[in-house]
Amino acid sequence: MPHITCTLDPISMTDVGDPAGHPYVHEGRGEDELTVYFENEANRRAYLATPVEHPCQDIGVDMGNATEEGIDNG
Repeated sequence: MPHITCTLDPISMTDVGDPAGHPYVHEGRGEDELTVYFENEANRRAYLATPVEHPCQDIGVDMGNATEEGIDNG
């Protein structure tokens, strides 16, 4: 099973050279599992507080442009 480990802090865009002892978050499960490491706890909290466009538990509203026509709304 693939497991991706990301040591690039998505908030500060700084590489966490030695992830041991740094805060992290596990996303997904099984073949889609991802571990993201952060420079500090504040960045981890900021990441967790970032709203997602398509939360898994509520897919009632599609914010994407997933039409077969591929129309550019821009």
